[in-house]
Amino acid sequence: YIHTGAKDVVIEGTRVANARKTGLQIYGQTVGATIGPVRVSRCIFEYCQAGLTISNYPGGASRATDIMIEECDFVNSTGGSSVQIRHGDGIRFERNLIRGNAGAIGLMLGHWATWEAGWGVLTGLVARDNVIDSVAYGIYPLASNGGRFVSSVVSGNRITNSPRPYWGEPIPGLEIIP
Repeated sequence: YIHTGAKDVVIEGTRVANARKTGLQIYGQTVGATIGPVRVSRCIFEYCQAGLTISNYPGGASRATDIMIEECDFVNSTGGSSVQIRHGDGIRFERNLIRGNAGAIGLMLGHWATWEAGWGVLTGLVARDNVIDSVAYGIYPLASNGGRFVSSVVSGNRITNSPRPYWGEPIPGLEIIP
């Protein structure tokens, strides 16, 4: 759990298994505060409800900034999505493996609830060169309830054994390059 005010966090070569909720959560509730930089590399998250969640409450709270998630494995998640990225500035999600959440979403971007109207903003998100395998929805971005994407790119991801590799409509501020 990486919370409000955390700076210069580095997690390397760690295995998290069987977490009842999220294997790694970057989250905070302090309006005007930030979290970051954070670097997570070469980690394994397996049999967790979700492998990674980046979120906040309320909308102006604890902006995740300068976050790098690289070369990690998110395997056999048991919940609705293996990875959820819901807010932040300069988040990079690169060269990761998501595998084996057959009933749900591999990489969820956005998805703001009605009670979060106008809160969600993902700025400068880059999700590239990931492998996503054996999930119902490979990558599912949604700018719901006034949430938005700004200068964000999803590119070069390889999605296999998924009935819906990319799900959703075109979203302003989010470029998807298969």
